[in-house]
Amino acid sequence: IARATKDLQESAEAATKKVRPRSYVDLPEGNIGAQLYSVSDQATSIGFPKLFTALSTIGYKYVEFAGWSNKDNYSPKVIKRLLADHGLKAIGNHGSMDAASLSGALQIGQKYTGLSVLTDIHGPHTDGWKQTADDLNAYGEKCVKGGLKGFYIHMHGPEYVRVADSPTEHVIDVLLANTDPRYVFWEMDIYWAYFFQGYLDAGGLTVDPL
Repeated sequence: IARATKDLQESAEAATKKVRPRSYVDLPEGNIGAQLYSVSDQATSIGFPKLFTALSTIGYKYVEFAGWSNKDNYSPKVIKRLLADHGLKAIGNHGSMDAASLSGALQIGQKYTGLSVLTDIHGPHTDGWKQTADDLNAYGEKCVKGGLKGFYIHMHGPEYVRVADSPTEHVIDVLLANTDPRYVFWEMDIYWAYFFQGYLDAGGLTVDPL
């Protein structure tokens, strides 16, 4: 535990030492959580109890899961207890659009459940992305009616490319115009937004690399 805590703490301290422009307003420390994808190797090597101890020692209060896979194959109910034992709360998870993700989120006590990768399963054209939006709305509504605050998509790359039959639009334009904000939310990944900024020219989003 000591070694895991030391490694994670050193990474956190190194990040805070990076100089940022004074124009930025820091987030309240109490609102900053740990995205567990960044320590997924620890979840599989030392397990959730030791990982949660390390995160709690550093000072984190919130976590977002990137799947619930862990060394000991704990169930959602056990994961909820482990979080509580370490003073942590789960906000969301990168899961799937299925009953298991919704059920697990409710058992753990998450406010949201999410999807980590969005693909053009209905095709890269406008009608295909509108159909995708319909799917997101339907699942998001099911999540809210089931007891969550909503369903979110963690954005990678497909959202930033141009629509196949409407090159003046980006996929995110179609999705935002056709998803219901009561049920569907969007979580920007700063790295991927910066990586795909070349697709956001000529009236697209302006991405500041922080």
